[in-house]
Amino acid sequence: MAASMIVVFFLVVILQLSGHFIPFVVKQVMKVLFQDSEMERSIKVQMKNLVEEQSKLHVKEEFPKFARIDRKINKLRDELKKIRQSKTAKSFTISWGLTIALNSLQTVCLVSLIWMYRYEPLLVLNEDWFWPLSWFIAFPSGVPGAIGITCWILICNNVLKRGQMMINAVWMPSKQET
Repeated sequence: MAASMIVVFFLVVILQLSGHFIPFVVKQVMKVLFQDSEMERSIKVQMKNLVEEQSKLHVKEEFPKFARIDRKINKLRDELKKIRQSKTAKSFTISWGLTIALNSLQTVCLVSLIWMYRYEPLLVLNEDWFWPLSWFIAFPSGVPGAIGITCWILICNNVLKRGQMMINAVWMPSKQET
């Protein structure tokens, strides 16, 4: 019994941790699904070649040729913009759907863990350590001095959010400080 509770203990930690990686997973899946098509790549190459050709021209001396190339560049830019707009709409829909699906999967796993282990304490400590809040910490198991699964989920979630805030503060200082 104790071994299975240790597994549940770490499973809750892993599930809570995985919830913080959902945006990263969705972003990586979107990069794979919505890579530039062959048409987009060819348009970019054509635009690059035309811009290079245009940069070699003198505007005053070869204005008609310069204007013709400029119109071609604008036409290619419009085509690329249309392709990207349709891709953006699809990307947004799939991204939201994937995010909702992964969050739902995490929630179902957590709820099923709570349901399966609702009467089992995850960890039993000295009852006096939690005296005023022992009933809340032991919920739903009801064992005095125990840490119940719902309390452990709340603790994990809170610790991970605070850890993420600390990491963000260190790695991405606010713009007000500069």
